[in-house]
Amino acid sequence: MGHVLGETGAVGLKLGAGLGLAVLLAGCVTVIRGDGRVEGSAKRELLQYAASHGPVLLELKGDRPGLPKITARAAEIASGALQDMDIDFTGEPASAGLPQYRFVLAFNPAAGVREADLCSSGPAWVEKQAEETRLMTAFCDEGELLASSIATGPALTGVEDPAAEQLVLAGVSETIRGRATFGSNKP
Repeated sequence: MGHVLGETGAVGLKLGAGLGLAVLLAGCVTVIRGDGRVEGSAKRELLQYAASHGPVLLELKGDRPGLPKITARAAEIASGALQDMDIDFTGEPASAGLPQYRFVLAFNPAAGVREADLCSSGPAWVEKQAEETRLMTAFCDEGELLASSIATGPALTGVEDPAAEQLVLAGVSETIRGRATFGSNKP
């Protein structure tokens, strides 16, 4: 006869596996809250308002070829980032319900690029040959920065890299999170 785990043993095993996965993922992608004029639940309310009129526009800034394909993939990933909200993203401005409300992502922006720069109409120049990937995410109302975050992870091999998905998910969710991550001084 084999040993059967009791209920508490099975829960402990599941909890241990979950914590192990969280530690593994935490080692790959880190994210911090950025700047913006909107805090707390107001970010979520603005995003929900924008989404109530149709898909939310997602833009990618940079100077790399193949950007439309990457934008479409990023919009697909971002659509699943906020599991407690029914939000769809699109990379097509004509498909956006209220295009003045948009998320802007910049992979490996140059050192002088700030989160507020992503909301302007110009490009966010990128660094070449980065050893890790830095993703700046901004939630904008036309040219005004509402909220942002900065995620860092391993160097990406392409748009289908699992780390790319983790970066986009972390960036979008932290930008809209109602409360800051544990230990942060921002609400």
